Amino acid sequence: MAIDFSFIDEGDRHKPAVVFLHAFPYHSAMWAPQRKALRERARFIAFDARGLGTRSTQTTAYMLEHTVDDLLSLLDQLAIEQCVLCGLSMGGYAALRAVARAPQRVRGLVLADTQAPADSDPAKLARAASLRALLRDGSAGFAQQQIQRQLSTYTLARKPALVAELQAMVVSSGVAGIAASLVAIATRTDQGPSLPEIRVPTCVIVGAEDVVTPPSAAQALAERIPGAKLHVLAKAGHLSNLEAEDEFNRALIEYLTGLG
Repeated sequence: MAIDFSFIDEGDRHKPAVVFLHAFPYHSAMWAPQRKALRERARFIAFDARGLGTRSTQTTAYMLEHTVDDLLSLLDQLAIEQCVLCGLSMGGYAALRAVARAPQRVRGLVLADTQAPADSDPAKLARAASLRALLRDGSAGFAQQQIQRQLSTYTLARKPALVAELQAMVVSSGVAGIAASLVAIATRTDQGPSLPEIRVPTCVIVGAEDVVTPPSAAQALAERIPGAKLHVLAKAGHLSNLEAEDEFNRALIEYLTGLG
């Protein structure tokens, strides 16, 4: 498949390639703290999901399976046989599907604030309500609702600059792209049955105050993936890489160092 999207590819090509898959409804800029932390340590790669960020004009319907298509096409273009996948929330859903679909392309997994099951029927109805709110309130109103739910009370009170940055990220994508991505999340496949088949070193990270995919979901991942290690980050909510960036980066670097 020809690449028709932009991407970030930064760092020493002789070092491990780490591909970062972002959360909904944000884009690859959310990985800025990790991009900085991995300089001189790894090859940092990131791209935007369809409809979001630099791809905000790509607003046709898609499924997360197509995000995996994009990932594998990008690896082919860059001649990367294996990479470490680091996915948060929606990015974690895509990472789990990628390792199930193409295990030979994945050297390791970092799964942050995510879970394996598909949406239940009540969860699908909640997505439908979110879509109504998006269409009614626009991307700015939708962003406010998402941010209030995703961030911890500590972050909301102490990090207004981060709140403003996230608001701007969502608004930059527009309603149609956000809607397409929301439907992609709601129609994702159940990756629970594939967890025991994962054979690569796996690091699971979660914010202690994550109410979207809580620590219990992270614990379930760590228990079902052979050899997985769990890190719970204090005072962080669903966007743990931004809310507790120092602790997240320490866990990430420790994991990458352990890969050799």
